[in-house]
Amino acid sequence: MRIDACNLRSGPWANCGWTLSGDVRRSESQRLPDAPQPQSSGPGLGADNGPVTLRNTPLHILKDQAAIWTSPARVRDKNLPLLGTLVLATTILITTDHQVMNSSKLQDPSLNDKATTASNGLLGGFVIAPVAIYGMGFLHHDEHATETGILAGEAMVDSLVVDEVLKAVTMRERPTLDGAKGTFFQRSVGLIRHFRRRTASSPGLPPL
Repeated sequence: MRIDACNLRSGPWANCGWTLSGDVRRSESQRLPDAPQPQSSGPGLGADNGPVTLRNTPLHILKDQAAIWTSPARVRDKNLPLLGTLVLATTILITTDHQVMNSSKLQDPSLNDKATTASNGLLGGFVIAPVAIYGMGFLHHDEHATETGILAGEAMVDSLVVDEVLKAVTMRERPTLDGAKGTFFQRSVGLIRHFRRRTASSPGLPPL
């Protein structure tokens, strides 16, 4: 601070205040840290997917699938506890499938009908929600709402693709077959038969 530059004769601290404040601002600007730089995304993580629009949705889904299926190559040590917990939980669920499916409570037709109705209702809600959010955003010219609807739809499609691919690749028996043993890699549940059941169960699609 340049106190010696103060002109005390023109008034008490008249020029000193201007000099001190200017020096303080300069010193503070010199001490401020640099602004953080944007981090570049890794390969497959979608560095620049472009704007979130319906036209770009198919490309975004393809990039999402590439990132999902190549994610094991990006596993780090810090991810191991979470992955270990996931593998343990999955193993427990698979090994208890047979006992759960053979439970007397699950043989109750009334309970099964209610469970099916609840499942279909929740599925319908999940499908309608992104469409409703996008529609409200479109009508009210709200870009955030339209992007939310599109991203929610993309997430649903991504999860559906992963789910169907895993079912087709693992070829696991359905719970209603062979006493709910849930055996993997059964030729009776091959790729063609899997997709044939999927298309036959969809009224809008012709069977293979």
